Amino acid sequence: MNKSFRLKKNEDFQQTISAKHRLGNSSFTIYLSHNDLGHLRVGISTSKKLGIAVVRNRIRRQVRSMIQHRLVVDQSIDLVIIVKNGYLLQSFVDNEQLLLKLIRSLGGSFIS
Repeated sequence: MNKSFRLKKNEDFQQTISAKHRLGNSSFTIYLSHNDLGHLRVGISTSKKLGIAVVRNRIRRQVRSMIQHRLVVDQSIDLVIIVKNGYLLQSFVDNEQLLLKLIRSLGGSFIS
């Protein structure tokens, strides 16, 4: 995923979360808001409860790889994906299916 399609600033995360359009399951919570940039941006958040920095970074890389080739970037949407403790209890494939199912239930027009 190109770095221009990532949310990085705390204020961007907070603005997306404050829009209060969200869905969740045992592994993820996804917040959605619209932006004026003309392209999709995704932010991934992992809590310290998930483990040490090495584990959290691995989880973020895995989540990025789950959505990297599936998102349609010409949508004006910001997504914040928060990874929960349930992520550690399931396999990569199960987590990928859970994430894609959540994204589709949000509206799905930004996923191929």
